[in-house]
Amino acid sequence: MLRHGIGWVAVLVLAAGVVLGAGGQWSLVFVVPALAANAPEVLTTGVAWVTAGYMVPFITLAVGGVLLGTALLRAHAVPRWAGVLVVVGDFVCVAPLPARFFLLTCGVSAVAALTSRRSTAARQGAPVQA
Repeated sequence: MLRHGIGWVAVLVLAAGVVLGAGGQWSLVFVVPALAANAPEVLTTGVAWVTAGYMVPFITLAVGGVLLGTALLRAHAVPRWAGVLVVVGDFVCVAPLPARFFLLTCGVSAVAALTSRRSTAARQGAPVQA
């Protein structure tokens, strides 16, 4: 599917964004409550570098996803709607919305299901339908 070039770069950037995003979510669970208890003024006034550090994972995730969606579309590895759903979902995941990861999750799930079906059909020697 992704033999070279932008596809592998996209996978690496997306993986880095996922790992960094997990760290950001961890800080929301453990660091923010501790700050609220011990230094509530930090939560109300904010610290610029903390805010920037929190946004970097989501921007990395979005860039990686847009690159991956673009690579999938260019390689014709998935139907157009699935690639577009990944790209749009990555733009939306940066927005401060309650369900911002919904479109991205749907797009990645569709890509996984479609590529799994294709690889199963290829192993069995059956013709692959898009």
